[in-house]
Amino acid sequence: ASFGMSLVCLMLLLHSTEAFRIPTLPYIGGTSLIRSASRLGSLSLAVRPARSTSLAASPRASLEGVIRTHVIPPGKSHAGTTVHICRDAAAVSDVVCHLVSSSCRAAADQRGYAALAVPGGSVLKMLGGLTDQARFPMPWRTMHFAYVNHKCVPRDDASSTHAKALALLLEPVVFPLMNAATTTGSSDPVKEARDYEQTMRLLPPEVLPVSGGLPVYDMVLLGMGSDGHIGSLYPGRPEVVYAGDAWVLPVTKEKPPPSITMSLPVMNAGAKVVVAMTGEKKAGAVRRALEMDEAPDAFPGQRVSPKGGAVW
Repeated sequence: ASFGMSLVCLMLLLHSTEAFRIPTLPYIGGTSLIRSASRLGSLSLAVRPARSTSLAASPRASLEGVIRTHVIPPGKSHAGTTVHICRDAAAVSDVVCHLVSSSCRAAADQRGYAALAVPGGSVLKMLGGLTDQARFPMPWRTMHFAYVNHKCVPRDDASSTHAKALALLLEPVVFPLMNAATTTGSSDPVKEARDYEQTMRLLPPEVLPVSGGLPVYDMVLLGMGSDGHIGSLYPGRPEVVYAGDAWVLPVTKEKPPPSITMSLPVMNAGAKVVVAMTGEKKAGAVRRALEMDEAPDAFPGQRVSPKGGAVW
């Protein structure tokens, strides 16, 4: 069945080589995707409200923009996936921030730390609302902040996701930057992937739990392109079907710069996974991701399938 929407928002719920110095969080499960349509409806993610003993709950649930919810029934592709229709793109951003806040606070309450992985692009921009601590309280001082994917460019390059995150979010909230996983700024994707993964593996399990040989981020945020790419996993590329032990993969395409990306198994290991996107042109991509089952490397968004289920 098609979703019949004009504007779509999908949202699906990486640390420097410096020492990790934060005081210390348990693991939670689930996945989230959000989609939004301005005229007819939009998908947005919903998760169970998180309890918080150290931070006051947000005065508003921030889910007011959700106007309809649909759960894909058994027997269908992506059965159990929850689809929330949102009022507009702004509502999707609010829901994203609410989900991040809820998940991170719940994790920090349970084990003392929270681990969050985010992409760049439009989804990163959605997180700007987290600077409003009254609406979206966050345990910033006890968090590990990482990137799902990152271009292999100098740290101060205009296209650097970390540079953008600093300006948009991390500096305004006075985030302890030693707790953010960053690239070294080299143009060598093999070296960057190896170093990035090493920083993840060196984190204590209270900070970044590991289960089944994979890191378990409390929330993994993803965006999805019209071609179905997630992170730096692009259609037809061997990285999409990679099934080895590496957590972070180097990606070199014809058009520079190269990049690094979390592997699909790592993305799917997230306790909660959120894929978010907006734009009328993305409606077809949402249908294709949720309703079709193609070759494993044809449309990476179809492969988002965390054990806890997904929310679109």
